[in-house]
This record gives sequence, C-alpha cells and structure tokens, in this order.
Amino acid sequence: MTDSWQELHAALDAFPAAVAPFRAEACGHCCTPADLAALAGPPEAVPDRLLATAVIRTPGHWNDHPALIRRLAPRLMRAVATDSLGVGEGTVGTRFRQARWQLWPEPERSALLGIWRTWLDLTLRHHPTRVPVSRVLDLLAAAAGTLAPWLDRWPAQGLPAADRQLSELLDDWLLYDRPDTLRLGHGGELHVGPELFTWLNGLDPTRLTADQRYVLALLSAGRP
Repeated sequence: MTDSWQELHAALDAFPAAVAPFRAEACGHCCTPADLAALAGPPEAVPDRLLATAVIRTPGHWNDHPALIRRLAPRLMRAVATDSLGVGEGTVGTRFRQARWQLWPEPERSALLGIWRTWLDLTLRHHPTRVPVSRVLDLLAAAAGTLAPWLDRWPAQGLPAADRQLSELLDDWLLYDRPDTLRLGHGGELHVGPELFTWLNGLDPTRLTADQRYVLALLSAGRP
C-alpha cells in the first residue's frame, strides 16, 4: 500500500498488544507441536502460513478460539488489507464474529472496529485498490452480522473514487448476482439480500448505469 494508506498502518500498529498468557491447543491433524508453540508465542512472530491456518480451521479445532483470534487480530487484518492472507475475506469476517469480537474487552474491541472503519473509508477514497470493495464489505458484514451500517458509510455522489467503487460494486452484486438473495461470509451463511436491496432502492438513480437501473427495476417489479 502507498503512503496514502498510512492511516490504516497506524491503526494496525496501535492495536493493543496481547499480554495474557496463551496456551494453544488444537486437533492433532491441524498443527504440529512446533506450530502450537508458535501460536502461543509473540503474535508478531507467528509464521504467515499459520495465520491462514488459524482462519481456515473452524472454531471447534481450537481450545480457545476467541483468544487465538484476539491475539492475531492485527496480523490478520494487515494480511487481509495487503491481500496476502490467501483466505477469503468472508471467511475471515465469519471467524471474527465466531470469536465474539463484540464482547472483547476494551480497548481491543474499539481498536478493531476502528481498523475496519478506516479500511473501508480508505477503500472508498481510492480507486483501484488492492482489495475490491465487494470483498472488503464481505469481511465487514460477516464480522458484524449486518451489511447496512457499512453501506451507510458510502460518501455522497461526487467523490470520483467512491463513485467508481460504487459502479464496480453494483456490477458485482447487481448484474452478476441477485442483490435480493445475496449471501456473504464463510459459505454464504449471512443473508444480506434484504439490506442490500433496500439500500439500492434508496440510491439516486443517476448513480446507476442504464444496465444497473434496468436490472434493479426488473427485480423490484418481481417483489411482493
């Protein structure tokens, strides 16, 4: 990322360091003893491949999934934001929700929420970005269990980067998917279609292309 993303780097650097002792235990098929020792050690020293393992494996594979994700949160978000984790953003978001991030003690909870808001806001102020906005929203919606608050952060019309991001998002979710049935998160477990459909119908029609308006009109006509 370029210098214009220093705000996100600063938020990641400021994430509270893990200080509580942590003993990593997992299914024997998931990690070697050396892997478990690394996961229990300093988070900044955890090998990149183990970051992906921590997310790919379901919570039941770990003795304390919330503590593991808390310790790795800044590493995970840095890898996601630089598109280097190798795991789908929706899966990462689901793991954060399963780790019950909203119950984490302060200041971790506020720090994580601040990182997500900063990441989205920066994404909307730039085009192109390393991670497309549809994938950013996949993580954020899956983590929060809702899409609407993130869509509501979209700038008003007239910011060129945000307008282009909107057009690309609508191509992804309106022309190639059905917004009323859209599902996000790991395995598509989060049904966000109604939230997205309501938001789309509240947009100024001039923000949509002719094709996008046509598809939205067809879908709206077919709804009860």
